[in-house]
Amino acid sequence: MDKQDEKGTDLETTVEHWTHFENPPWKREDRDSVTVLLSVVEPRKSRFVSAFLERMGIRHIDLGAYDFEDILVGRRHGTPSLCNPVYFITGKILRTLDRIRMETGMSHEEIVERYVFVCPSGPCSPCRCGMYTQEYFKALNDAGYRGFRIISFSSDIFDSESGKDDALQFDFEFRINLLLALILADALHARDMETRPFESVPGSTLAVVEEAERMIHDALRSPSYYLKLPGTLRRIGRMFDAVPRSARQLPKIFVSGEFFANNAHGAPSYDLREFCMKQGCEVNPAFFTLRVYFDSIRRMDQTSRALKYDKLGSSERRKLRVFLLRQKIAMALTTYLVRKCFRSIGVRTAYPDIEALFELGHPYYHRRIFGGEGNLEVAEAIEQSRHCDGFISIKPFGCMPSSGVSDGIQPKIQDLHPDLNFLSLETSGDNAANVLNRVSMLVFKAKRQHRASLGWSPAGVLRDAVDEDRSLEPALAA
Repeated sequence: MDKQDEKGTDLETTVEHWTHFENPPWKREDRDSVTVLLSVVEPRKSRFVSAFLERMGIRHIDLGAYDFEDILVGRRHGTPSLCNPVYFITGKILRTLDRIRMETGMSHEEIVERYVFVCPSGPCSPCRCGMYTQEYFKALNDAGYRGFRIISFSSDIFDSESGKDDALQFDFEFRINLLLALILADALHARDMETRPFESVPGSTLAVVEEAERMIHDALRSPSYYLKLPGTLRRIGRMFDAVPRSARQLPKIFVSGEFFANNAHGAPSYDLREFCMKQGCEVNPAFFTLRVYFDSIRRMDQTSRALKYDKLGSSERRKLRVFLLRQKIAMALTTYLVRKCFRSIGVRTAYPDIEALFELGHPYYHRRIFGGEGNLEVAEAIEQSRHCDGFISIKPFGCMPSSGVSDGIQPKIQDLHPDLNFLSLETSGDNAANVLNRVSMLVFKAKRQHRASLGWSPAGVLRDAVDEDRSLEPALAA
């Protein structure tokens, strides 16, 4: 490509198109000199995954829960108009690296050599075209950590994406331990949500939860974890059974939405479940392992369509059939572990039938649209319209797939199911007072709806709801 300078002299230039930021590999010979920064959606999941890393002898730092400072730092260094998962994760990485630099006196270059960030590759919506990891790189490069390594992994149990010389092998053993950690975190969360709203002694459930986390972590650290874990889970189940409970009936709140916002359980969701429970509601548990099912079904569906419609050679067809068989085995294995762990710990909440949900939501949102959480939110709203007193859809600010569902499809579902007490929340990481004010109104309506279902008179329902709703004022002020 030719152009001229101010004097009219022809200059020869070349156009270089940007492709991606460099991500140097973490080689086996550097394994002992590098520390892994670990983050798996929320602290409990990260803690259980860290137990496996301890067993493997891999040095690591669990980054813990996300907080408000993370999103402020993420916004400052990230590209404008991204969604919350990117900002929270970016801010958490940068704050951790800056703290290490301040405490140790290491330079940016030394930190780049001695640390890597490991995370699931799940949060990559179609509206971002798979660019989440590249956004982390951009922020890290701009902050001076040029060449910092980020290692992500998929949810496919049989995916072998590691090289022979890689320090961290995402092999079958790693993936089974990851899956087990996610399932155990979901099971413990479900048992907590079932017990805490009905406890007679405030704080007794949280004490059991903290001890249960320690027991599961210690069991997972053991080389013979598969022998220790069943007994550990049964003991935890008995600990929950021993928590003094009242027999009161409470309004039920169902929380759904984008996977990260719905499952992070802390600042990314404004501690939504904690807030609702403090207002006297029973809140559904959010299962992150639904994402594993969701991804497996997506891969199976795409592979089945390729086998049916694409022009393939015999070798390609054979590979796809093997891949499809592996996905079916992965689904069966996940189902077995879910049932085993949930039953052992004494979870009473029924695990969702994701295939049934896909079919339930299909007439309103095609099941093959896999962006975001797909049609699951639509199906959950239809299903829960008969069971819950309040339904909250939570999503990152500007999330395209979630907005298409919550703002585009859910009004139709509300017309068909007028008893559905529905609230759509966009999370920006701030404005907690405004968000929780809206939630408090949904809670007020949920209490009124619940008491009406028990046969209370309309006047008594309204008077009692108003009296109890005054308890919201201190929480909102805080």
